[in-house]
Amino acid sequence: MKNYFITGSRAYGVAKPDSDLDIVLYKDDAEQLSTFLKRIGIKIDSTDEVYSSYYFKIDNYPKINIVVVRNEDEFKEWKYATKKMMKIDSIKNKFERIRIFEQFRKEFREKF
Repeated sequence: MKNYFITGSRAYGVAKPDSDLDIVLYKDDAEQLSTFLKRIGIKIDSTDEVYSSYYFKIDNYPKINIVVVRNEDEFKEWKYATKKMMKIDSIKNKFERIRIFEQFRKEFREKF
């Protein structure tokens, strides 16, 4: 795998015990991981409607969500927004976090 990082509530410090784990991966790496998981019998659930992603669950561990990025710019955009989210006060409301995260992604696209 080239690069990856954790994003979402676990990265921002607002995770609940049942919160999923969001991992950002390049498309090629995400496809290799998906192929491997299927080969060892782990069920991959369908993609998220908002982001290009898939998720899976292993036993009693939290759901793992793979956010798939297509290129380096998109990877940097997600990383930028994640770092900005980690610096602000905790926002408990998930929908408010998503709204602010999307603002940071837009900020990145406008700046760079």
